[in-house]
Amino acid sequence: CADPVALRKLLGKSGDVLWHYANGIEIVPVQSSEGTKAKGISNATTVAKDIVDAESAYKVLLSLVENVSTRLRQEDFRAQVIRVSLRSSDFHDYSRQRKLAFETNTTRQIYQVACQLFDEVWQGEPLRQIGVSATELCNEDQMQLILPDPEIEKQEKLDAAIDHIRNKYGSEAIMRSTL
Repeated sequence: CADPVALRKLLGKSGDVLWHYANGIEIVPVQSSEGTKAKGISNATTVAKDIVDAESAYKVLLSLVENVSTRLRQEDFRAQVIRVSLRSSDFHDYSRQRKLAFETNTTRQIYQVACQLFDEVWQGEPLRQIGVSATELCNEDQMQLILPDPEIEKQEKLDAAIDHIRNKYGSEAIMRSTL
């Protein structure tokens, strides 16, 4: 163990810092993560068997989108950017993202965009991993005001009902028929 006074004489203020680090002493206060805003919500999965057709990929995308959109609603967020990322079986990564005209957290809208992005980026090779992320998050207070859209309102009510059932009876209580 070095003498802290000798280290300070030799290295100046850096000697003090090094002595503290070497002795496991941190003088910076611990900061709480409470109140920090999420930058994005994402979900990805690595499949056991390569995905070789679009229909199978769409099912995986739907499952991922359901998770992401549910988490957005739980956190009271809406996203303006949706991203799809792919990893081929020979470990080439591809991704595509799109900024939406308006923020959303509905499963249907996010899924439609995710499928479009998938179609644009997928080159037909076997896939090992698929991911979906939602970024540029905002809450109700920060949203751009838009005219009410009956179709979007209907989707929001449907998503809220599905979330309520899953919260009350478990995630397996209600499932989409395609899954």
